[in-house]
Amino acid sequence: MDLKTNWIAVILCVGLMVRSSVAALKKCYSCRGQAIVNSNCFDPFNANGITEHNFCAGSCRKIHSVSGTGGYIERLCMMSEFPEDCSREGDDSNYIETCYCNTDNCNGSHRQSRAQFASVASGLSLTMNSSLFGTTVLMFCLISMGSVTVATICYSCHAQENINKECFHPFNKDGEGVKLSSFCSGACRKIHSVSGTGEFIERLCMNDDHPEGCTKTGGYTNYIEVCYCNSDYCNGSHRKHTHSLAVLAGLAAAFFCLIRTLVM
Repeated sequence: MDLKTNWIAVILCVGLMVRSSVAALKKCYSCRGQAIVNSNCFDPFNANGITEHNFCAGSCRKIHSVSGTGGYIERLCMMSEFPEDCSREGDDSNYIETCYCNTDNCNGSHRQSRAQFASVASGLSLTMNSSLFGTTVLMFCLISMGSVTVATICYSCHAQENINKECFHPFNKDGEGVKLSSFCSGACRKIHSVSGTGEFIERLCMNDDHPEGCTKTGGYTNYIEVCYCNSDYCNGSHRKHTHSLAVLAGLAAAFFCLIRTLVM
């Protein structure tokens, strides 16, 4: 295979990567609030002053939690895409309602499928199967497009005192309502909202990186505390530190050595 064909393969790979990254992006509103804390985010929703997430690769989401006389709402971009739907847990006076949607700013008032990804990889293999250089390019494309992911593991759940108690305090990592986001490309997050006699907790993986730390808005009896962290399981009750950056560096070194071996 000549050099010209190899470079055509490189351009094709980059083009597919850019296309697959841009095609599925959408806008989502991003905010959290109670009736008296960041009320623009609450219902009735007021988009003035609300942040827009302009490069959301997954679904837009809205959570509405009601506990006694207190309420909590969050609108955000998810890392993954979900079917458009709403679900409710609890009863009329104490419930958590979660809605997902997949159009621009739909959480106010797509990732490529694995089958499509496999088709792209198959086509590149047929084009470059006789070239060591082409094989290296293919490996790079697979890593870049998400076939190989070095990421953080986060707990994923939301709860009130009497709904999904495993996610609440004390936290039960083995509880029925607690899931793991094993391929989180951003930070792990924990939200603790207190409104009068009602409390709400959510643990999840974010689409973006955030500095580690906690912020608190509101007063003593009505507040929202948000914490971000960047190590495995860190948004549970105990942190379990793993050195993901070291693993990533090792993978990069191995990939570099492979390239040198193939071109020598």
